[in-house]
Amino acid sequence: MAKYQKIIISILLAVILVILLLIPININDLVRVIKKIDFTWLVLAFLSYILLYIFRALRFKLLLDNKIKSWRIFDIVCLHNLLINILPLRSGELSYLYLIKKTGQIKTGQNISSLIVARFFDFLAIIILIFISLCFVCQSISQRILINILLVGLFIFLFLIILSFLVLFKTAMIKKPADYLIERTFLKKLKIMKFIRQKTDEVLEAIQALKSKKIFSFLFLGSLSIWLLFYLVDFLLLKGLGLNMGFWSVVFATSFVILMAISPIQGIAGFGTAETGWVIGLVILGFPKETAIVSGFALHLLGLFLAIIMGMWGIKFFYEKSNLKN
Repeated sequence: MAKYQKIIISILLAVILVILLLIPININDLVRVIKKIDFTWLVLAFLSYILLYIFRALRFKLLLDNKIKSWRIFDIVCLHNLLINILPLRSGELSYLYLIKKTGQIKTGQNISSLIVARFFDFLAIIILIFISLCFVCQSISQRILINILLVGLFIFLFLIILSFLVLFKTAMIKKPADYLIERTFLKKLKIMKFIRQKTDEVLEAIQALKSKKIFSFLFLGSLSIWLLFYLVDFLLLKGLGLNMGFWSVVFATSFVILMAISPIQGIAGFGTAETGWVIGLVILGFPKETAIVSGFALHLLGLFLAIIMGMWGIKFFYEKSNLKN
């Protein structure tokens, strides 16, 4: 399927989901909720959001062996997260690789590996926090749904652990089957395969270099802090919107938004998919569907507002101060 066809499908899906979600509610209710937001909570959420970006920048700085200045990494994180939030099909992720490459300080393998390792620890932190949240919200969830969530979460957790073990300690078990397949099929004749294999080797070498520095414990704790701050931002925004939810209930419900966001069906600015994830999470917790939809749209709009503010900061300072050069 052509790239443009995928984009069109993602946009159409987002439009359909938004329409389906808006049908049961009065749009005036959404406007009224946003207008009545308590700005004290909004300011607290924004300060937490800035701290979240600082933690993300510090994690990437550590992954890149401190080769890029802190302010430059911070600006890249601002731009990167804005593009993740607005571009469809998770294509915004590629902006990180492009922006880091433009600094001229990082080799391709280390560039790609820093993003892969960061996302690995993100997934690990999210799964762990979901398990913790279930301890606090399990009484609000039916036993069948609870068991299904636990099984899926456990499967993902074990998959991540096994994958990390293979990459860190048994690299040959990954490379040998792949090389065998390439050497004995038509793939060997493709010129691009030589490039892919070369870059894959660079990425694996960069990951091995990270292992030798023994920084994974810092990356794990940093990733947990990043996601606790992420959930805290949503918690504070919901407080401002007047929705009384416990912190761990917010963690549980927001996790469904994240799962929808990392799916390949994410539309423009995440509209439709983000709200769908939020509604699923709140309905499971026993909230009325109308409340879930209104709060979902309001939370999404406020989240985009914060991302745009930080993105504008990144654009201004990244291009004015550095002009993409050291």
